[in-house]
Amino acid sequence: MPEAAPMTRIRRPLSSPRASLGTMCSFMGFYQVKQRGPYRLPWGQAGPVRRGPHVSRPRRGDEVSDADLKGSSLSVNRVRSVDRALEILTCFSSAHPRLTLTELAQGAGLSKATTLRIAGSLLAYGFLRRDDDGSYRLGARLLELAPVVAQGSPVALVTERIVARLAERTGETVLAAEIDWRDRSLVITQRRDAAHVLGVLSPVGRRSLIANGCIGKAALASLPRDQVVELMPTLRLPRRTGRSITEYDAFLAEIDRAREHGYSVESGEFAPGVAGASVVVMAQGKAAGAVAVVAPVSRCGARRLAAIGELVRECVSHAGAGR
Repeated sequence: MPEAAPMTRIRRPLSSPRASLGTMCSFMGFYQVKQRGPYRLPWGQAGPVRRGPHVSRPRRGDEVSDADLKGSSLSVNRVRSVDRALEILTCFSSAHPRLTLTELAQGAGLSKATTLRIAGSLLAYGFLRRDDDGSYRLGARLLELAPVVAQGSPVALVTERIVARLAERTGETVLAAEIDWRDRSLVITQRRDAAHVLGVLSPVGRRSLIANGCIGKAALASLPRDQVVELMPTLRLPRRTGRSITEYDAFLAEIDRAREHGYSVESGEFAPGVAGASVVVMAQGKAAGAVAVVAPVSRCGARRLAAIGELVRECVSHAGAGR
C-alpha cells in the first residue's frame, strides 16, 4: 500500500480580513478570534460582539412589511452606533443645555474619541452645534423636526382642538401631554399660556415620569385599580412641595377619586401655588395623552377646580365624539 502524502497546511492569504485580524491579534497577544463571536483583550475588556441573528438583505419580491416586523426579532433590533448617537443627544436638558466633550462622554458612557467621532456626524447633520470654546449645544435641525412630530401624532391633532377650546373658555394656562407607557413617562407637547404666565410650569418637550400631579393622577386613573396597585411600588413620588402626596396609600386614594369623578385635581402638589385639573385622551382603548388646565391657587379654590375638571372632561368627550 503506497504511503500517503504528508498533509500540507494551507495558509490563508494575509489579504483575507479574517486571516489578517487573526495574525494581528496573535502578534499582539490577543486571545483566539472566532469569525462571528466576541474576542477578549488580554486585560479582560470585551471586544465587539455581534448582536442578534444575521439578517440578509431581502431579495426583490421579499420586501418586509410592517406586519412582518410586528412581534419579530427585527422589530427590536438596535444599531449600536445609533444608540450611541441618541445617548449623546439625550444628555442635554433644560438644566444642562451646554456640555463639553468630556461631559458628553461621561453622560453617554463613551470614550472621548468615540464621542468626538459621533458628535462630528451630528454636527454635519445639524443636530449639534459647537461654540467657539468647543462646547456643544443641540442644533437647529431639531427645531425643524419638532413640528413634524406634532403633526404626525394622532393624539396631538385631537388635543390641539381641546387646548384651544379650554384656553378660550377658562382664560387659564392649558397643557397637553403624551403618555409613553413603555417607561411610564409623560412629555409636554403643547402649552397655551394665560395672560399672566405661570413661570413654574414645564416647557414643551419636558419629559418626566408619571407621578404625583394632576396629569400623572389622570393617567393612572385610566388603568384598572388592580393594575395601579401592581405598579404602585415602581412609582417615584417625589416631594416637590410641602403638599406633595408621597405615601402610596394616600396617592392610591387620590387615583380612585379621579377614576370615580372622571378627572383628577391637585392643589399645590406639583408646583408651589399652582392648582390643576386633568383628563386623559383615549386612543385605541388606552390613555395616549392628557389635557390639563392649571391656574394659581389664589383664584382656583376647590369649587372652581371641580368646575374646571368637569369642563375639561366635557371638552375631551366632545372631541372624542367629533364635535
